[in-house]
Amino acid sequence: MSRIRHLQAAIPAEVIQRIFAFIHPSEANKYKSLCRYIYTCLSDERFAVLNLTFFVSPSSESSDLADLNQMWLTTNHAHSRVYARFCLKEMHRIDWQHQNLHGRIPQALGALYQLSTLQLDHNQLSGPIPAEIGSLSNLNNINLSNNKFSGSIPAEICKLRRLRILNLSNNKLTGSIPETLRNLQELHLLQLSDCLLSGPIPVSICDLAKLNIFTCANNRISGMIPANIGNLTQLQYLGLAGNEIEGDVPDSLSTLPSLSMLFLNDNRLTGGSLSQKLLHSLKLWDVSNNAKVFSIE
Repeated sequence: MSRIRHLQAAIPAEVIQRIFAFIHPSEANKYKSLCRYIYTCLSDERFAVLNLTFFVSPSSESSDLADLNQMWLTTNHAHSRVYARFCLKEMHRIDWQHQNLHGRIPQALGALYQLSTLQLDHNQLSGPIPAEIGSLSNLNNINLSNNKFSGSIPAEICKLRRLRILNLSNNKLTGSIPETLRNLQELHLLQLSDCLLSGPIPVSICDLAKLNIFTCANNRISGMIPANIGNLTQLQYLGLAGNEIEGDVPDSLSTLPSLSMLFLNDNRLTGGSLSQKLLHSLKLWDVSNNAKVFSIE
């Protein structure tokens, strides 16, 4: 302890920060383990600003920032917050697919107010989807599919009134599909397949008049197909396969004028009918492996 005090008295924090400022941020933070005083110096936002100044410039290409993008997703310290302000705050798109990114989306995401597209699909990201995502009122495209996100679908997503695409499929998400998705009146695509979701399909889904694609296949969805699913007059693809859905197929399903692909297979449906008119309009359909064979009218 006396050595640390001696170091603190002999070398001001500003000097320590300048010494380490020339080391790449992904490496500089490793030196925090040297001692408590160094940890305090390098955890200060003033150091993060100084450090990033040497490695980030207005002319930096996205490829040059790949390591820093990874750091932003794997840490939640001062560098993460400052990097969001330095490099990401004015961004309209984040397209970081297939980059083998690990870690969690930091809370600093909420500061990226200009963001309209957030595509982080096909990575190894984990943890919960941060509630701060609901602050990004300009978002119209969210694709977080094919990761390892866990926890429930944050209700804050339902504040994003401009959202047109929401793809959360192939994650470890649990809980139910939020009723408040009805707020997303611009939504065209809703993909929630291959997660661990449970509970019924919210009746409010049928209020999404512009919905073209809805799939929540291979979950633990139970209950019945909403009777007013016929309200989705723009629906082209309905994928509910591989769940625990029961009861009759509602008559209104056969009235969907735009439906071209229908997958109800591998459920517990016990009856209902599909019209000849619907079947003639379908390009692909599968209703096999249910509790009862469907009738055709």
